[in-house]
Amino acid sequence: MAAIGTILQRSSFNDLSDFDIKGNWEVNSDALLTPGANSVLQYKYASALDQFQIKVKTDSPSLVMQMFGIKSANNIRTAFSVSNGRAKWEFTYNNTNGTSDTSIVIDNGDILEYIFTKTQWTVSFEVKNISKNTSSFVLVPAASAAITAHKVRFYSASQAKILFFEKWSDQEFQPLNLLVGDSITYGSSATIPANRWGTKAGFQIEGSAGDTSSEGLELLYEITNIIKPKRVVYAFGTNDLNIEVWKNNLMEFKAKIEQKNIVFIPIAPYANNNRSMQPYFDYINLNFNEYFDLFGVTKQAGNTNLKAEFNVDGTHFNNAGHQACADFVLNSPYYSFIPVDHQTSSALRLLVLNKWFN
Repeated sequence: MAAIGTILQRSSFNDLSDFDIKGNWEVNSDALLTPGANSVLQYKYASALDQFQIKVKTDSPSLVMQMFGIKSANNIRTAFSVSNGRAKWEFTYNNTNGTSDTSIVIDNGDILEYIFTKTQWTVSFEVKNISKNTSSFVLVPAASAAITAHKVRFYSASQAKILFFEKWSDQEFQPLNLLVGDSITYGSSATIPANRWGTKAGFQIEGSAGDTSSEGLELLYEITNIIKPKRVVYAFGTNDLNIEVWKNNLMEFKAKIEQKNIVFIPIAPYANNNRSMQPYFDYINLNFNEYFDLFGVTKQAGNTNLKAEFNVDGTHFNNAGHQACADFVLNSPYYSFIPVDHQTSSALRLLVLNKWFN
C-alpha cells in the first residue's frame, strides 16, 4: 500500500498560489512576515482526510494555527497555540480548551515548530523549541473537539514570521474505495474507529461531522488531486434538509468525479427519526442502476424511522447498525467493480477500431 506522502511543502514563500491571504502578509527573505492584527494566511483547499499531519516553523509564540470548519454555521473551529510555554487547544463549538502538562522556556529569537497530527479520531498538538531541543505535547480529547472538513489557517495578534509549512498524510494513495460523507461516515456512535461500517467494508474514509453535500463539493480537489481513489462511495444526505440542493450537488459531484476516470456509486441515505428519507431513496433508485441501499438496511419495517435496535439519538446508529451496513455492502453485487483505467480503455477502443476496419 502506497501512502499519499507530502501534499505541500514550502520553505520559500515566493509562490503563494496555494494560499489565500487576508490582511498584511509579505515575503521577507523567503519567509512570510505579518505585523499582526490577526491577518489570516489560509491553505486554500478544504480537507477531511482521516490521517494527516501539518508542521509549521515560526519565530513567534503568538502564532495561532486553526482548523477552520468550512461549514461556518456549525462553528467547528479548533485553535492550536502556545500559552505560557504550554501547547494549547481551544474548541469554539462548546467553549472547551486544554493545555499540556509541561511547559517549555521560549526566548526571543527561538525557532518553534508546531506539529498537528490527526490519526482517525486521535488528535494531538506539539510545540517544539528547536533552538533549545525541548517540546510540549497535548492530546486533544475526542469528546471535546472535532476536526471536520476544514481549511487550515494561521494568524497572530503580534508580529510573526512563518519559515516553513508542510502537510503530509500516511493515508492510502489511490485506494480502491473512498467513502465520502458526514458524521456516520466518520463513525459517530461507533465505539472505536475499527467499528465504522466503512472501515469494516475495507474502505478508506473521508468523513466529516455535520457536513452536507455542499461541503462535499469543496472536497473534490483533495479527492481528485491528492487521494485519487479508483471509486468514490458517496454518502451525503442525512444533513441535507433541501432535497433539491442535494440532488444538484450529487449530480455535480458525480460528473466531476467521472471526468477524472473515477467510478462513482452512491448510497441510499440512512433512515432516521427526524424526517423521512424515502424521497432520497426514490431519487437514487430512479437515477442509478447500482447503489448501496443503506436506507433499506437501517429503516424499520412498515415506516421510515431508524431501527430501534440501531438507534442512539434518532440519527446515528450503534455498532450493530455499523455492522449491518458493512455486512450489506460486503455482500452486495456492487461491492466488486472494475476500476476505470484510462490507458487500458484507450487501448481497448483502438483494438476494437482496428478489428472493425480490418
